[in-house]
Amino acid sequence: MQRVERLIHIELADKRVAAGQGGACGQCGQVHQEIFEIEATLQGLRGVDRVVRRWVEWDERIAAEGNDSGSGSSSSEARWAQR
Repeated sequence: MQRVERLIHIELADKRVAAGQGGACGQCGQVHQEIFEIEATLQGLRGVDRVVRRWVEWDERIAAEGNDSGSGSSSSEARWAQR
């Protein structure tokens, strides 16, 4: 799942708040790396939801194709290059 998380972060990079820029978390006191500033609208939320769902579905599809092929010769990186 780390690969999917990384791909999501790359796609949302333009919405990312720089580390430390947002200050410490009010809940836990830590500075989080995964803070994204999005438009506080339904459209903004749907945009992020689309990104997350697309990459999760891609990863699930790759995993299913890998299990069906039996050979295991095709890597997800090669499939990513085809995207």
